[in-house]
Amino acid sequence: MMSTISAHSAWLVVALCLLPYVLCVMPDAQFFSGLNLDLPQLAKVKTYYNANNIPAAKDALVTYYKTRTTPKWYFDPLHPNKSAVTPDKKGADSLVMGNVENVNIPYKFPNGSDYDWFFNPTYKSDKYPYDPEWQWQFNRMDPWPVLGAAWWGLSNDSYAETWVKQMTSWVVGCPRPAQVNQSDWSAWRTIEAGIRMGGSWPDAWNRFLSSDAFSPDAVILMLKGFMDHGDYLQTFHTSGNWLTMEMNGLFTVGALFPEFSHAPSWRKFAATQLFEETRADFLPDGMWYELTTGYDQVSIGNTLALWQVASVTNCTGDVPEGYVGILQNAYRYNVKLMCPNGQLPYVNDAWPVNVAGQCQQGLPYFPDDELLQWCASNRQKGAPPPFESIWLNSSNYIALRTGWGLEDTYMLFDVAPLGARHFHQDKLNVIVDVFGRRLLYDSGGGPYEQSRYRDFAVDTPSHNTVLVDHQPQRRAGPTDADPMGSGNPKTPRPTFQTSSEFDYASGVYMDPYGTQAIATHKREVLFIKENIVSFVIVDTLTPNDSKPHVYQALWNLLTTEYAKTNLSVVTNDTGLPNMAVYPMVPGTGVQTYVAFENASSLYGWDVDRNPPFYIHALEIVHERSGAGEMQLVTFLLPLQKNQKAGVKSIVASNENQDYTIDFEDGSSIHVMLVPGGGIKAVVSKAGQVEVVMAAGVDI
Repeated sequence: MMSTISAHSAWLVVALCLLPYVLCVMPDAQFFSGLNLDLPQLAKVKTYYNANNIPAAKDALVTYYKTRTTPKWYFDPLHPNKSAVTPDKKGADSLVMGNVENVNIPYKFPNGSDYDWFFNPTYKSDKYPYDPEWQWQFNRMDPWPVLGAAWWGLSNDSYAETWVKQMTSWVVGCPRPAQVNQSDWSAWRTIEAGIRMGGSWPDAWNRFLSSDAFSPDAVILMLKGFMDHGDYLQTFHTSGNWLTMEMNGLFTVGALFPEFSHAPSWRKFAATQLFEETRADFLPDGMWYELTTGYDQVSIGNTLALWQVASVTNCTGDVPEGYVGILQNAYRYNVKLMCPNGQLPYVNDAWPVNVAGQCQQGLPYFPDDELLQWCASNRQKGAPPPFESIWLNSSNYIALRTGWGLEDTYMLFDVAPLGARHFHQDKLNVIVDVFGRRLLYDSGGGPYEQSRYRDFAVDTPSHNTVLVDHQPQRRAGPTDADPMGSGNPKTPRPTFQTSSEFDYASGVYMDPYGTQAIATHKREVLFIKENIVSFVIVDTLTPNDSKPHVYQALWNLLTTEYAKTNLSVVTNDTGLPNMAVYPMVPGTGVQTYVAFENASSLYGWDVDRNPPFYIHALEIVHERSGAGEMQLVTFLLPLQKNQKAGVKSIVASNENQDYTIDFEDGSSIHVMLVPGGGIKAVVSKAGQVEVVMAAGVDI
């Protein structure tokens, strides 16, 4: 790892380069001019200030803030209540000793809690790839509530003293820049400014307000910091999920400090901006336009947080009518997309999201919503949704499921645009939970580090879709004309059909692979829900020239245990549901990889946000090559715990347009591909009534 001295030298170079853009700590004159001294409660402050007795004016202001009783907060800052907190002594003591952790990477500052806010242990590290998020997130001050709760609950002044030292060092050492700074090594990205104003700073202010360690000088310094943030966030703000954090932070400053001259305009501006953004960015089906199941929750949470602050501080009059109502459809969307395990599928940059918890957050605002009631109760109260599978037709995610139980089988079919931010090159990707087990997976992209693993995790090779000539998808990023990255305007809309016996869905990719639009990829999914739960996936590749091409269908599974036979690859995890993966077209090449890497490629890695970050997994590659239109046809067979696949043979006929899957118990599935699109199937289960299916076509 790089030495502390050399790492610190790196940020000093950056800091020197930024000197022309940096202001000093707010001067007293500017600070007092930013207060509404005409308020009756600040009369004494005004008298001293007009007499040019700045020390007395400061003392009067500090006394006022240390004794005021409004605005209310989530807890009473003047009367610390030990029973109202659950102190984390171990965590607080660790912070006092200088231990911090960001993006799941720990570091101990050598001089205890003497923090260097521009330090990043991943910079030129031998242990970690460089991740600018470490230093950025360090400046969110996420651990401050740990110190605050510990001081309240344990009455140990070292926690308050540590916090005051950190706050002071930050305000003095990280003055507000004159221009917006969203770059590496910045302490003032607008996202961090919004996050700390909406979270760690107001919490710390109210937790430590009655502490003797929070001295008059420290109070004035923090007030200047709040004021700086208000002006900065109103002047420099962005869009998308960042705006939700920026405006939540700005509103919070305006609500918590109504004595600031600009506080009313900050509140009105923030609430209006966020209201207009949410009206534009939540799609009709409820998904946020960035199309990630992770940042969807960020946007929901910050939008709601602004309303919660408005409610507790009696500032709801500054919030537009109908503000909260926009969120109802967003909470419902989560339920519609939910996996059997109660989590959301990983779509684009994502992480675990407990849908019941989200519904519990939203239910108080929509108490009559039966869908939210059912989910918020962990599926214990009321009835499950009246539908099973669903096409969410604004975002174009399709959820296929056998039911709403913990051990049902589920597929997420991604027929969506690229998404406005945090996107992956993964159109037509499928994710499968087999009898409740997450198995055919999407990693969610992992940490935002600069590494080949991060590149892999957001690119086509780590997803369950198709490569053409070994090239990944390359949809163009969003533009003003195409804000969600929908791509080729000639791309057909998805199709969807559902019944109690089967589901069918299809989607098309018409954009480049690598640098060229080599071929069009159409994926059809037949989900057999009756008798033999299984999937038939048909990938039709139509080249844009007469040359031969190589087509590879990729299947990423969360296991390293598998058996390979002449028919299939079967996962082999004892005591868990498994899945068999069968290439159906004769002559299809099959390769398997577990944690493979060479100079140019990675295969078989689950890139996770949590240590150990790079997890061994299984990747199966089905390959066909040739000129003209070609198909890869795959049969996915979910297996219950300890169940054998039992497939005796797969026979192709009619020029690989018909397939018969025979099982050892006498069951069979006869699959017929319809020219131009559509799948017919006859499912014969031993001892059961034969089921005839016509998907995408008439019988």
